[in-house]
Amino acid sequence: MTDTIPLILKKLTEEISEQDRVQNQKELIDAFINAKSEIQEHFMHKHLVHHTYILAEIPTELLRRIVETVGVRGFAQIITSLPVDEIVDILEEIEQDLVKKIVGFFPSKLGKVIKEILAYPEESAGRLIHKDFIVIPRDWSIEQVLQFIRIQKQLPKYISEIFVVDEENHPIGSISLNDILCAKSRSLVRILMQTNIKTVETGQDQEEVARLFRDHSLRSIAVVDKKQRIVGVISIDDVVDVISEEAEEDILHAGKVSESDINSDVANTVMRRIKWLIVTFLSINFSSYIIGFFQLTLQQHVELAILMPIIAAMGGNAGIQASTVAVRALITKRFCQGNAMRLFVKELIVGLCNGLVMSALMVVIIAVRFHNLALESTFLISITLVFALATSFGAAIPFIIERFGGDPALSSSIITSSFTDILAFVVLLSTASIILV
Repeated sequence: MTDTIPLILKKLTEEISEQDRVQNQKELIDAFINAKSEIQEHFMHKHLVHHTYILAEIPTELLRRIVETVGVRGFAQIITSLPVDEIVDILEEIEQDLVKKIVGFFPSKLGKVIKEILAYPEESAGRLIHKDFIVIPRDWSIEQVLQFIRIQKQLPKYISEIFVVDEENHPIGSISLNDILCAKSRSLVRILMQTNIKTVETGQDQEEVARLFRDHSLRSIAVVDKKQRIVGVISIDDVVDVISEEAEEDILHAGKVSESDINSDVANTVMRRIKWLIVTFLSINFSSYIIGFFQLTLQQHVELAILMPIIAAMGGNAGIQASTVAVRALITKRFCQGNAMRLFVKELIVGLCNGLVMSALMVVIIAVRFHNLALESTFLISITLVFALATSFGAAIPFIIERFGGDPALSSSIITSSFTDILAFVVLLSTASIILV
């Protein structure tokens, strides 16, 4: 693979048609990332200016090395031709000191826009806005709107509807391009416009913006300042990226890793992951202590040791299912600290029902293998209790973590899994000590 990289770079960096360029983007990006440093530097100096799209797809460390290689001025000249939102995405990956220097080499108008967007908090709606948008007054006719559109030097890249504003630049409605094109020229905007529009403030969280798009099937949304004046527009294209990033974070959190784990060095990655391994280590050792405490019971009934892993695994699965539902409910704001009790009660009932079903299946297996009525009763009671408690705890732990300022998506599953393992052994062995001994 390594030997073919220079050939791929040479081939792909030749003059190619726009269609071929789109088809070969991923191949070129992969080749560039995996190439030797001297080949990368040659590409940076000679060809990067024609393939700026790769800057949004490469690792942060490589992006920073490009800045060092081509210089601050050269890097500024390379990315100037990109859309504003892509420039912002790239600059967010670079140290603030360098960003200020890079922006200083932009044309004054572009630099002003970039500075304004970067001044908004990270992960806020302000970081997603497009400044190239069109607004119209409500008293215009459709003919006036069409004339206004025709005299524009360039229409915004993302435009599916136009927002209507009042005299103070407050958004009061919107009208789709389809309605504009299909309406009679004398029709008035105030009659055709939709008035039940949604707006977001520049400081709102991007995930809240994504929920608005999802819940109301929006194509775009007006972004307003503290005085409710429109300052930009967010399109569905931008929100798709937010949703994709959120899903990727959830996948990483499920494995107790973070985005930085992918590109960080070995030492930092070890330090981030070791704490979760220590939690697992401690919980397993505590479980072994519990098993040792019931050593006499296990010696008298060896079949318990054979079946113990089954109840622990089932309880853990039930708890993590409930925990996942609770985390999702918190993320989507369908439940909060105030109405969480409804979710707890529901999960408790679900746990009891599933526990009864699974304990009945377990009783059949025990009856076939061991022919022991007392053992059947032990597992019937234990599995039902474990499922009920595991689902209740699994639903509660994300809310508890959030209350104390933690990240439920990152912490819930490992804590739930550790707790349910201990719970399963305590309930089973305690019940066995009462019924079997």
